[in-house]
Amino acid sequence: MSRKLTRLEKKLMRAMGLGDVRLLDELLAAPISQWAVDHSESPDEEYALADRMYEEADRQRDARNRFNALSECNYAN
Repeated sequence: MSRKLTRLEKKLMRAMGLGDVRLLDELLAAPISQWAVDHSESPDEEYALADRMYEEADRQRDARNRFNALSECNYAN
């Protein structure tokens, strides 16, 4: 099953001397450097830290709202 090549793909294949579009696809999918590989992975630790930060902010907001609700109550004596 072959697909229709874009003008850019044709130019790239001609410039690189490639005979098969699959080779071009592999080259375009590959990272351009080791730095790109190192910095393109998902930062799981950063996401986990951000999740904990948001949970703590929610906890503090809820505690502040409960405290404010208690301090605003008018007790009938």
